[in-house]
Amino acid sequence: MNSFENVDFATTSSEASQNFDRRLDDVEIEIEEDPNTFMYCDFSFLPNCLDNAIVSACRTITRLECWDFIKSYKPARETGFMFDMNSRMNIIANKINDDYPSHSGWSYAWTMRNIQLLCEIGFEKYKKQCLEN
Repeated sequence: MNSFENVDFATTSSEASQNFDRRLDDVEIEIEEDPNTFMYCDFSFLPNCLDNAIVSACRTITRLECWDFIKSYKPARETGFMFDMNSRMNIIANKINDDYPSHSGWSYAWTMRNIQLLCEIGFEKYKKQCLEN
């Protein structure tokens, strides 16, 4: 005897679908953003043209294909990004400066910390956090 002989597939799949939908409603799904799209986001909510610094850094990191590196890189506590001597970070910093020559040491360090946060929590949460503070 086939174990599927007495199964009503229409009812079973419908019930399964409803159960799945109910469980899905209870779960918050995190979809990882592609950092390559950050340069297209509207950062105009940031004060004093800092949006240009962020967009410039996003554009440069995308061009250099360094998002995976940036996501995981942690500069030394003693140096932070401002005085970091990592050779790869120096290349990134120089290219960011080529694209946005208005950086000071502070604005570069601020930009990179914000880029890290953006990678960690995504654009929408980043925007919300900035607007709340």
